[in-house]
Amino acid sequence: MTVRILRVCITLILFLVTAGLGNASEESEGGSQEIVPDSDGEIEEILKKKTISRFYDPVEMRGEILTELLGNQISLLRLYSFSDGTLHQVPFQFDEWTSDGFLIVDMGPEANAELGNGILDVQDELVFMARDAGDRVTRAHWPQGVEEGIEIEIKDPLSEKVGWFYLLGFSEQAPSVSFGKEDFLEYEDEVRLTCSTYGVQGTNRTWKGDVHKLLLHRHLWTTEEAGGDGRDIIDSLRFRFKAKLGFGLIRVKFNEGGIVGGWSKMKSGPVRTIARQWLALTLPLGLKSPKFYGDAYCYDTLGFTGFQTDVPFNPKYVAANFTMMFGHDMHDPNAYGMKWYNSNNTDGFLIDGITSPMEAEYDSSADTWRCVVGPNGWTVYRSMWDEFYRSQAEIKVRYSDDKEREQPPEYYPGDLGYVYSESIVKRLKPRKYEFQVDVFVPYSFYDPAGLRMDLLEELGNIRDNPILVKVGLHEGTNTSWHVTRMEP
Repeated sequence: MTVRILRVCITLILFLVTAGLGNASEESEGGSQEIVPDSDGEIEEILKKKTISRFYDPVEMRGEILTELLGNQISLLRLYSFSDGTLHQVPFQFDEWTSDGFLIVDMGPEANAELGNGILDVQDELVFMARDAGDRVTRAHWPQGVEEGIEIEIKDPLSEKVGWFYLLGFSEQAPSVSFGKEDFLEYEDEVRLTCSTYGVQGTNRTWKGDVHKLLLHRHLWTTEEAGGDGRDIIDSLRFRFKAKLGFGLIRVKFNEGGIVGGWSKMKSGPVRTIARQWLALTLPLGLKSPKFYGDAYCYDTLGFTGFQTDVPFNPKYVAANFTMMFGHDMHDPNAYGMKWYNSNNTDGFLIDGITSPMEAEYDSSADTWRCVVGPNGWTVYRSMWDEFYRSQAEIKVRYSDDKEREQPPEYYPGDLGYVYSESIVKRLKPRKYEFQVDVFVPYSFYDPAGLRMDLLEELGNIRDNPILVKVGLHEGTNTSWHVTRMEP
């Protein structure tokens, strides 16, 4: 029974552990294509100008609405948009799925690339960025060699502003692409992720002679390209768990020092990388808990990480209660002078290692977003708790800025802008629970005049007001903000 309790809890740990993944997708408009009309005569005028201005939104759509191109070889498909008088290729990728719900990946110990058929099927997925949309044009602008193609319209539901893409299938040989990306993942020594706006370096942990390479936010920085200074702003991930088991007769405690894990599978493309990391707790007597997985969808400025756990029993029969605390402690001294905000405390707290009267009396109720920001870097977080879980738990947001308070294990003693979510559960009913955390590192988020609420709203609209998509008579809502599990 104890292991079952831990199985539930380690899955909740995953809720924030791997959320900092990123992608090295580049914004260059590679693969420019000379406009050649299909027939003699003048190139027709632009039908409509692009008006949509959503920048950070990824867009995904299943093959089931790309009906006219089903059965085509994926290698012969290219995505175009029209702007500044030029039809050019834009970064895109197809993620292939098996008909029974498994993502096909080519990296990691559980890679399954042999299951891919290279053919566009109904369950496959087209992915691109809304920022690359262009004007609406006629077929006369399509390049030579196109056998068939479709027009994709995206719309902002708030402003009704629109933009267009063209997914084109070539008959024999498709034009080469030049919007490639650098490999952003390094894991020979330590896990290290780098992209256009931020980077993350993980932690190695040795247990029973095995080296476990974990992405447990040992280092996190905002790049100079994004407006930061490239310095590390994170001390470490913090996790605390305590419970009373066996009707309160047994007490257990864990922290982040007892977590091991590694990568099981990964796929990396020019728009996003999808990765699965497993974690486990080291238990007394040299035991290790079962593996638990978190699926992360990673783009150049943001990452979505989702977790799911199945609670097959009612823990009230074995656990009097359990408390989980997870979050980040900031770097000493690099984080001095930054400010921490959340949806309940929009005036912000100065991170200086001294508890002010305002910090001592802050609103600790559950929030909808939080961020830390300064001239050297920033991160924005949004946590989505399972609503049924929320109804059974007491959730608080704790903040501590006290240089004299020590909570080992830590690399720099003291709480420096230490923020964590605290979840207290007394009874957890059996069922499946889903959680997701979204992490954003947008360009130029720091403003010395105060918090950029406009950019926070823009990031929130990815989930709160998702882009609408239209292909012919098919219309739908973009679901890229929701993490689809790599395995059913």
